[in-house]
Amino acid sequence: HSTPIQIRFNDIDIAWHINNAVHFEYYDVARVAYFNTVLANLVQWKKEGFVLAHMEMDYMTPAFLDDILTIYTKITKVGEKSITMFQEIRKTNNENELVSSCQSVLVSFDYQNHLSILLPSTWRQAIVDYEHLDG
Repeated sequence: HSTPIQIRFNDIDIAWHINNAVHFEYYDVARVAYFNTVLANLVQWKKEGFVLAHMEMDYMTPAFLDDILTIYTKITKVGEKSITMFQEIRKTNNENELVSSCQSVLVSFDYQNHLSILLPSTWRQAIVDYEHLDG
């Protein structure tokens, strides 16, 4: 799944590149876009969804205001209650150069009862079908 990102002037720090903390915001935007595409209307987000349990990021090269960025997102593992998501920010105006990569673990969650839940079968199937994973 790919999500183009618009760099805002306030994303730039004193070194004139995108501040490292902004990468997390970009990954959040792409995560929501992924869910909107893959899970569409299967999730009632006011009742249940995902919570971010773990996130780690590696920086490779800086990105600047005039770069054109795209975030590529995929789910690499589907567990009983969680999913593992892998994302990359790439400069699409510079031979698809890797800017940073991120791996996240998200837990399916009942927002009303504040409990983790088994990954609903409809969500699991939608992800497995989209990613061509083994169920």
